Amino acid sequence: MYEPEEKQVSFFRFDDLRIYHKTLDYIVFLFNETQNCPQELRTKFIDAADAVAQAIAEGSTRSKQHCATILKGAKPNVRACVVYTAIAMRLGVFDEATAEESNKHLMEITKMLGAFIGSLTKVKPMYNNSSAYNSETEMDEMDLDVETTETPIENLL
Repeated sequence: MYEPEEKQVSFFRFDDLRIYHKTLDYIVFLFNETQNCPQELRTKFIDAADAVAQAIAEGSTRSKQHCATILKGAKPNVRACVVYTAIAMRLGVFDEATAEESNKHLMEITKMLGAFIGSLTKVKPMYNNSSAYNSETEMDEMDLDVETTETPIENLL
């Protein structure tokens, strides 16, 4: 796994993200473990993982909301890698331990993506508690113009 030696802020913001490096680690894992894989499957596998890294890089250049949308769009690529892992195992390209390692990478990436998306889409309150309605009298002063009708329970049955 890639570990930056010094904590320097990169020119490219995505280069400072752990999820970006976790995804690159997975791509390297795939290059190493799929050498005996049929070429078409290997290409699809690596392309799907690469699409996740590309989404992280692209999303980092956008607003928080747009970044979250781009990252949500990367989730199907993670699921595609789960499918390709199963196919590679059935073809005998991956043994059980390699498939388990692949799935472990994918679970971590999925959790990290979810946490990243969640941090980008947190709703911040538009007001603080001091401006909120905090007494019944304030609510009573509002003209709600709502009629309520009570229906006996027998009529509902």
